[in-house]
Amino acid sequence: MMFFKKYKWDAFICHATEDKETIVDSFVLTLKNQGLKVWYDKECIKDWDNFKDEIMKAIPQSRVLVFVLSKIILEPEEKSPKKWPWIEIGKFLTNKNDEYLLTLLYGITNDELKRYDIPDFFRTRKIPTLHENNIVDKSTGVSNKVRRHKTKGRKQTLFFVFLILFGVLSIPFLNSKFNVRHSQPPKTIPIKLRVIDNKGNFLNGINLIIDEKNYYIAHGENCTVNIPNNDQEEITLEFMGNETYSPAGPRRTRIDLEENILPPFVIEKRITPLPNE
Repeated sequence: MMFFKKYKWDAFICHATEDKETIVDSFVLTLKNQGLKVWYDKECIKDWDNFKDEIMKAIPQSRVLVFVLSKIILEPEEKSPKKWPWIEIGKFLTNKNDEYLLTLLYGITNDELKRYDIPDFFRTRKIPTLHENNIVDKSTGVSNKVRRHKTKGRKQTLFFVFLILFGVLSIPFLNSKFNVRHSQPPKTIPIKLRVIDNKGNFLNGINLIIDEKNYYIAHGENCTVNIPNNDQEEITLEFMGNETYSPAGPRRTRIDLEENILPPFVIEKRITPLPNE
């Protein structure tokens, strides 16, 4: 977005080379005297062997593009039309809207402009005219628009920064207001499991089931397991592979943790053998 970007140039001058001495040189000098940083190929291109690269680099670094549109661009003396002004405009409008494209007519009127095959953007609006007698006036108009864009960008940037700060500062309040809980790794508590039958014998082949997760225990004497501490009220014991206690398959029993777990968190469960079928 435009207002987050710091521009190297206030204005990029798009024009025909033939118009430099007659109007553009004086226009650029006036803009600079009014405090604008102006990219003008005559003064800014250092390596003319790579002038295309320098132009393409400077356009995105410019806040506005000032297009001096003349008959030379529309009716070049050479047979081939002048393409570079339109290439520069196309590059500029790739990332900016047309409010940052400031067009001035030179040596042509708005009515004459409508006869040319150019984009409707130029033919359907009244474009200011630049000539030798109003250079200061039109330069001032461009300078004022550039400054308005700068002010607009600063205000939008400050507003966006305010929104970010407001959002950051509001997080603690929103968390407390809506009781937002951040996900944390589940805590566990150690459980010592003692499972005996009604004769006092420890049972083997025990599968402890918590939240549908299995914790297999080979022997029922003094086996310690870590179970999730998620405020559950019950766990399930499943006895497997013992014909005396589960002749018809696995046998399950539920344990109420509130009643059975006492410090140091020992579960002791007496199991009565099932009658043989």
